[in-house]
Amino acid sequence: MAFYNKLIELCEKNHVKPSVVAEAVGLTKSSATYWKRGAEPKSATIKKIAEYFEVPVSYFIPVDNSIKQEEYALFLKQMKYSAICALLDQLNEVGVDMVRKYAEYLTEDKKYQSGIYNIDSENNDPDKE
Repeated sequence: MAFYNKLIELCEKNHVKPSVVAEAVGLTKSSATYWKRGAEPKSATIKKIAEYFEVPVSYFIPVDNSIKQEEYALFLKQMKYSAICALLDQLNEVGVDMVRKYAEYLTEDKKYQSGIYNIDSENNDPDKE
């Protein structure tokens, strides 16, 4: 229900109905009814709604410890997967194949598996030792 309450806040602030938002992000009007009854939308839908209202996705995450740490971690993981899938959808078949091959390379790379690479560092060139 936390999602729907946040959605209602944004809808009232922006003078729009939840059913209009549902249609704007590619769903049916009835999606809003499901949310009102307690259904939680998929992370990709939450991302689209956040973009619609121009708010961060974190806006929809409860700040009162009503969400368990495991659920929050799963939510963040789903958001990352959704973002990756959205990028993959923009690639042609050759691009998707290149990404697949690189992912296979990383799963076999001992340095990557041991955590030597730091994603926030600019010094991650695997050719430099």
